[in-house]
Amino acid sequence: MKRLLSNPAPNRAGWHIGLLGLVLSWALAAPQAKAQTAIASQLGTSSEPFTIWYFQRQVKSKFRSELISLALSYTQSSQPRLVLKPWPMPLTQQRAVSIMRQGKTPMLATLSAHSLFDIPELSRSKYPYLAGMLGLRLLVVRKQELAELATIEELASLRRGFKLGFGRHWRDYSILEHNGFRVSGTPQLENLFPMLAARRFDAIPRGLSEALKEQRGWGGRYPELALADSLVLYYPYPIYIHIHRNYQWALERIDYGLGKAFSDGSLEALYRRHFGAEIQWLDQHRPKLLLLANPYLSQPPRADLLCWWLPVYLRSQILGAEAGQCDKKTDL
Repeated sequence: MKRLLSNPAPNRAGWHIGLLGLVLSWALAAPQAKAQTAIASQLGTSSEPFTIWYFQRQVKSKFRSELISLALSYTQSSQPRLVLKPWPMPLTQQRAVSIMRQGKTPMLATLSAHSLFDIPELSRSKYPYLAGMLGLRLLVVRKQELAELATIEELASLRRGFKLGFGRHWRDYSILEHNGFRVSGTPQLENLFPMLAARRFDAIPRGLSEALKEQRGWGGRYPELALADSLVLYYPYPIYIHIHRNYQWALERIDYGLGKAFSDGSLEALYRRHFGAEIQWLDQHRPKLLLLANPYLSQPPRADLLCWWLPVYLRSQILGAEAGQCDKKTDL
């Protein structure tokens, strides 16, 4: 009887804490389980294709589609089958990234390695899309400015004489500002050309991978504009495929295929087929090069991929000591 009376009372506080911990564990696990269930329902059965959306529809998007199709050809037996489709309505990059961050829509984007725009919800491919070509910038100017542009030998002179027009939400807007340029921003690419013709600014920097193809569009509508062939800019600007972490498995499948395509040479062949005219343009015109700094680079470009398109006369200026990698065989 004494032993019974001396037994301690039940530890109600500990019991409550244990129950609270169980409830909290369930509450924290529920959203993750819900997300996994949603993804599983999107995958459907193995025979149903899984749609990956993209919003970027610039002229270089054809290369992206063929690039991803090439990569997926190495995993044709894998299920579900991946299908790449354009988003049904126009989206700004800012709006598209907002949709991607929610993780509910399997949408991919090709974005730069920029420290100010690292997004923890998104996974990034191992392969740098476009092999760094977007960092070489040709200048669209009014034809009467061509003669002045041809006399420029240093960056300070270009900054003084030329105000630049650029996409307000493009990630390299900050790079141009960092290098001391006056920049006028607009939400849409299509607005830049009439604004240049109306003298709102003096030049539009466009990537080598896009400038020549775009010229076919604005050349007829704005005959007073021209693509300068005496001067180009360069800043390191590698682009990567991004997708939400929920769809990391799809990105891993793409990366696997790109590695295989790099090893057997089909990736470089695709690249040269799409950008052979751009490579030839550089060799033919041999423009002067002005280097810009990119302080926001979160991952440096791969020198061996830059060798795919850099003419010999530019390699030492851009690659420095790494120019020797152009003669070496490497793997992705």
